Amino acid sequence: SINVRYQLAFTLGDLKHADKTKTLAEIVVRDAGNSWMRAAALSSLAEGAGEMFALLAQNREFTGGTGGLDFLSALIGIIGTRNKADEVSGVVKYLAASENPQFAFPLVRALGSGLHRAGSSSKSLVEYFQPVFARAAVLAANSDANEATRLQAIQLLGIGNFTDSGATLLKLLNQNESQAIQLGSIDALGHLSDASVASELIQRFASMTPRVRSETLTVLLARPERVSPLLTAIEKETIHPSDLTSSQIKFLENHRDAGFQERAKKLFANLGRALRDDVVKAFQPAIGMAGDVAHGKVIYQERCASCHRLEENGFALGPDLVTVKNTGKEKLLVNILDPNREVAPNYKAFEVETKGEESAIGLIASETATSVTLRQAFGKESVILRSQIKTIRSQEQSLMPEGLESGLKPQDMADLLEYISK
Repeated sequence: SINVRYQLAFTLGDLKHADKTKTLAEIVVRDAGNSWMRAAALSSLAEGAGEMFALLAQNREFTGGTGGLDFLSALIGIIGTRNKADEVSGVVKYLAASENPQFAFPLVRALGSGLHRAGSSSKSLVEYFQPVFARAAVLAANSDANEATRLQAIQLLGIGNFTDSGATLLKLLNQNESQAIQLGSIDALGHLSDASVASELIQRFASMTPRVRSETLTVLLARPERVSPLLTAIEKETIHPSDLTSSQIKFLENHRDAGFQERAKKLFANLGRALRDDVVKAFQPAIGMAGDVAHGKVIYQERCASCHRLEENGFALGPDLVTVKNTGKEKLLVNILDPNREVAPNYKAFEVETKGEESAIGLIASETATSVTLRQAFGKESVILRSQIKTIRSQEQSLMPEGLESGLKPQDMADLLEYISK
């Protein structure tokens, strides 16, 4: 029975027995396609991760399957985090000999992420896998290569260093590349600690599409050394304040660095943002207007789909609009124009600061004994280990930005309300 094997995978973690890891390996091979079984086995590897890797790595049938690759990625991440020389060297030797990039790239990345959590520098990792990183750079830049493989290569470059990977990743931020490639490159650049990352991204901000801009702002806000260039860009109007969400503005106004905090408060105080009550009154006529559903859908996709889902359109970050459209257009109008008037506890934004001085803002999607998962716009999720968390702080407001009405007329709002309510 799989239930018996599931319990056994947990129980083996409490046993001291010569065949413990071998037995766990047999369970993993048999049930590699079951994510719950993989998690149960990993939970029992307080010791023996290196031995488990040695047992599984040579099983080509296992390593060739999706479940096998997922398990090895998690296992190698654990090995990297523990950073025991003998276990790490065994993984390095094995992966350095791999000729399959779709296999090697995610596993090298998993090892690098684990070593990073252990405090190891990226320089040593690049030295270990110089040929692998060189191959990744070539594949990432090859527009004729399979997109999934290119994305794996891009992700791998993100655990390297800016000197070796920066130029390749920056070249991918152009409109000839797909949105997925651009987003992957932004994410990879966000993992690099070089100070040049901020200035390079800001320089390209004007030519970015809304989704790529959103990811870029997340990266710029994540590290303290990027905040000053961001504030300077807003001051010079290279980046407009309306590009930021209300949560991001509040984050800057309450930044732990007093200098950034002062600059942000002065900057955003001069925006002349209208009071929300006045905005609601200005758009009140939209409630009585006949709306155009087709045009309303276009507005929805431009301004709402990053955080709301309706008719298979969009991402489920905020409330599902199917559940709120029956409240009537008047209530819906207020929710759109004044999102912080009423915020349910499960939709309040949280800021998580890590011991590595990185910051992330989102909704707490789930919690376990060892991690917290933040959900952000466009369906992005970030899993943060509790051991790496310095502080968690509620922003006491919605992630939904104020100012979504910017550039709209009451008739446009009527069209949007009609689409959501139909």
